[in-house]
Amino acid sequence: MGGGANLYSLEAISDALIGAGSIAASSRDEQQIIRGYLVPLQSVLHAGCVAYFSSISSPLPVTSITVPDRQTHYELPPQLLASMELAIRNAAHQTVTSEDAAFLHGHLKHIPGACMTSASMWSCVPAGESDFGAIGVFDVAGRTFDRVEQQVLRTFALQLSYALKSLMARKQAAQSSSPNAKEVHRYIESTQFVGNVARDLTNPLTALFGYIDLLRGEKLNDQSRTYIHKLQVQAEKMQDIIIAMHSAPKPPRSHAEELDRESQQVPRELALVPPPLQIEPVFNKQSDPAQKKRQRAATGRSCVLVVQKNDAVVEFEKTVLAALNADVFTANSGTDAIAVLQSQEIHAVILGDELEGEWRSKVLLEWIEENRPELRNRVLLTVSAQPKSEIVELVETEKVPFVTKPLQIMDLFAGMRQVLGFSPDQLDKKLLN
Repeated sequence: MGGGANLYSLEAISDALIGAGSIAASSRDEQQIIRGYLVPLQSVLHAGCVAYFSSISSPLPVTSITVPDRQTHYELPPQLLASMELAIRNAAHQTVTSEDAAFLHGHLKHIPGACMTSASMWSCVPAGESDFGAIGVFDVAGRTFDRVEQQVLRTFALQLSYALKSLMARKQAAQSSSPNAKEVHRYIESTQFVGNVARDLTNPLTALFGYIDLLRGEKLNDQSRTYIHKLQVQAEKMQDIIIAMHSAPKPPRSHAEELDRESQQVPRELALVPPPLQIEPVFNKQSDPAQKKRQRAATGRSCVLVVQKNDAVVEFEKTVLAALNADVFTANSGTDAIAVLQSQEIHAVILGDELEGEWRSKVLLEWIEENRPELRNRVLLTVSAQPKSEIVELVETEKVPFVTKPLQIMDLFAGMRQVLGFSPDQLDKKLLN
């Protein structure tokens, strides 16, 4: 059993998620929805058994559901202990495997049956402050679940979470007497589903592009290179589909949300000339220790600020940076970007060339040079096909690193490798972990 990370088909994963989502969209039965995700997950991972364990605090009245293969019997508990659920939820990426020594000896060793004798990986199905439950994937004792397989499991778990939340919302909407309210809710639900699928598919797609790039550097025969080329073509088609899904219209705001948005946008005092932005000074070692300092990253990873006007581009760049194990901060304007730069420890900036007004892209870059000089060589521009003259000057005269739009995953990888200072070997390790 076990397909291995390089054998997974992106189209198979996409088809499985879409099929499960279709079942979830038309079903009002929690167990049918859960089984609709477990069956294709088992097929995609070629696993011996996939099981859903309902959480003690689950808001849904669902019992455990098991999808075994026909060859092996897996003895599983009816429910997991609360301490084990908490361990899964608190794990990195909310996914953990039986190879984790602390998880194995602290939890799995105390559960008889397949949890103790089989190789397994686990992911929680979040329900806000608590969990709906957890998904366990089981196989022969010698199997190792790598990072790509954990990403696949996490993608299915998150989509199942959304499907169950949607079911709860549908049931609540069904109690409403207004048919218009039901239609609005259905539109919002379908739009959010498309966006969630697009975001979750980008992670395995990013990994595929990374593996393709690594394979190009290997000594391969002509037939293998032909296969890689075909894989590249199919991956690029999927990338186009995901970009199109990202561009789906956003759900309409309610009347209350519109009023709140307008109150935030319209200033209380109007003036023909806006007052200058009050910039806090950059503190140095001689500054008063009582003054506010930039916060350090709690994770110890590289912190990247993404400054883009387009939300779809922001989401795309966030998923690419996730493969580099970076923490991401975002801003849609120069003013927001400065606020982040003053309060957070940022190691690199991805800056779009489309910012306009008082804090357009060139001016923001000048502010960075003056107030955060350590970031001067850690700014990556994303440049449109027909850039403004001042952007051309930044690229040609001041030699600011850049990538062109529409963005390609490997171009963005290469650009971030340059500004973050990764060697090719270090980047490869990040892609493979």
